[in-house]
Amino acid sequence: AAVSNPKTVKATAGDNCKVTLKWSKVTGATSYVVYRSTNGKTWTKVKLTTGTSYTVTGLYSGTTYQFKVVAYSSKLKIYGDYSSVVKGVTTVGKVEDLKASSRKKTSITVTWDKERGAAGYVVYVSPDGKSWTKLVTTTKNTATASNLTKNKYYYFKVRAYSKASGSTVYGSYSTTLKAKTKLF
Repeated sequence: AAVSNPKTVKATAGDNCKVTLKWSKVTGATSYVVYRSTNGKTWTKVKLTTGTSYTVTGLYSGTTYQFKVVAYSSKLKIYGDYSSVVKGVTTVGKVEDLKASSRKKTSITVTWDKERGAAGYVVYVSPDGKSWTKLVTTTKNTATASNLTKNKYYYFKVRAYSKASGSTVYGSYSTTLKAKTKLF
């Protein structure tokens, strides 16, 4: 009796350069071997696991990876066939340490930590923390909102993006920053 290949392998990209794989249980399998590749030719063994899911970490952001899984039966001491190949594109991490670096009567400048692998950032501003407007897309880790009302709170959030295989991949939004313009 042979061991079949894992069916319905799915890849879900997550923040901070990781991809989670899930597959269906194979009858007779005691473990599974996860492989990854960036070119579909050279494959690297990532993990031997007994579960039907695994999160691959330590990947480069904004990169398209290919994955396949093979089942193993310790009882029969044989491997099954490889699963079909699935692709997963990693995103950039969540922007951290968003702060108001300058506050004036009619403008607020915000800064944040650079995110590894980011091609740029999209900055959003809101007068109430509910309705958001895109302020700017920038490659820098700073942006200024101008023409604001004095002595009023404004809300900001930022997300990084990367370019992978010709498409733009966005990371999660930063935590929201609340900053007030000056009265005088």
